[in-house]
Amino acid sequence: MGEVVRDKYRGRAVGLAQTGWAVGWGAAAIVYTALYWMLPESIAWRALFGIGLLPAVFVFWVRRYIDEPEIFKERAADRAQIGTSHLFAAFRGPHFWTTVKVSLMVAVSSC
Repeated sequence: MGEVVRDKYRGRAVGLAQTGWAVGWGAAAIVYTALYWMLPESIAWRALFGIGLLPAVFVFWVRRYIDEPEIFKERAADRAQIGTSHLFAAFRGPHFWTTVKVSLMVAVSSC
């Protein structure tokens, strides 16, 4: 979304895309209520499971038939030339001690 929308409208477009979870959540609640109202419980959960598979099928369809934007392809090609040296950039130079401190903080807070 961020790569293909003009700068002027990018914030609106990304905000609209991020509201999708709320719409999906509401739609799921409505479909759940309708199916459990119309069908016996032993069939309703199976129907909901089948409906839940539809987004996964849609993802496969999108990956198969929708092309990536040109700007994404260009950036991916640039990233492929960088190599793996950037993986350890957080452990070099001015970022080293910040990385160590944050790593310790996360390790201790997980206990």
